[in-house]
Amino acid sequence: MSEAKAQLVEFGFSELHADKALQATNNAGLTQALDWLDANKDSPTLDEPLEAAPAAAESSAAAEPSAPASDGQAQSLVCNECQKQFKNEELAQYHAVKSGHTDFAQSTEAVKPMSEEEKQQKLAELQARISAKRQRRAEEEKEEQRKNELLRRKAGQDHAEQQERLKEQQ
Repeated sequence: MSEAKAQLVEFGFSELHADKALQATNNAGLTQALDWLDANKDSPTLDEPLEAAPAAAESSAAAEPSAPASDGQAQSLVCNECQKQFKNEELAQYHAVKSGHTDFAQSTEAVKPMSEEEKQQKLAELQARISAKRQRRAEEEKEEQRKNELLRRKAGQDHAEQQERLKEQQ
């Protein structure tokens, strides 16, 4: 028994329901399975044997792979703060860490692949950002070197003054 299935059974779901939820979410994880179970708790097909449900799901998925799922199955995550869409939870977590956003929701819309034109535009934008960041970093390093040089000169002057005082005292 998988870990996610075991946890679902511990939560009080039957093994059949746990299997259906995991299969419907392509074993995406416990959270997705719980969400699927919550969305389908009143479904009349939930208690049907496992063999009947996958065939129906496969035929509907094969008929329209890019369309939103008709049963309300989540296909992506959406940041409610900036409306960006993410393929999986990992990308959404990365976005949350980088942006500080915390409000995410599941979406039945699949993430649309980028066209060649969009890819080229995104690539040019990223290259410009990288170039600007390198330029800022070079300017910061130059300023740091200038400050270090001033400190070095000051330390040299202080050392020379101390040497002179020692000679005077002797």
